[in-house]
Amino acid sequence: FRRVLFRSHSLTLASFGGRIDASQVPDPRSAETPEPAKIASHPPLGEVPPEVVAADWLNTETPQSLAGLKGSVVLVEFWATWCGPCVAGIPHLNELQSKYRDQGLRILSFTDQDREVVESFQQKTRAPIEYTVGLGSQSFKTYGVSGIPHAFVVGRDGKLLWHGHPASGECEAKITAALEQK
Repeated sequence: FRRVLFRSHSLTLASFGGRIDASQVPDPRSAETPEPAKIASHPPLGEVPPEVVAADWLNTETPQSLAGLKGSVVLVEFWATWCGPCVAGIPHLNELQSKYRDQGLRILSFTDQDREVVESFQQKTRAPIEYTVGLGSQSFKTYGVSGIPHAFVVGRDGKLLWHGHPASGECEAKITAALEQK
């Protein structure tokens, strides 16, 4: 055994009784690089975005769709329980839902995680999610989302008005402008 000191932490390295045979270690330069996952580009502004799909739903009696919410302003958000900025944004989205619900705002939040993971998260968090959540969703691919949190504002006419970080002031400004359109 050999004791090594790293700054203020002591670490003991165990001897495995031999040496590493470098001829048995693959050369990383010769390894094949996997193809990156195919993710579409963001839907264009001013167009009808792709329909959203989820395997399961929280905080709603029935599955939701953009077509079924036409006439409302919809904030489509993508997140995950393991994403710190996503979790930090939950109170803000709860506030938006509460503040603008009566004016016609609906929030649909999507994660690729399943019910068990999200319900366990809900039990541990101090800010439970008060808006609709689509579970087991792969919609992030059709929306071109490669980083989370990411949100899209869909106007009453069903067309995409904006996309970006849901905590930005621009997001709420687009929501309020869209709600003023009758």
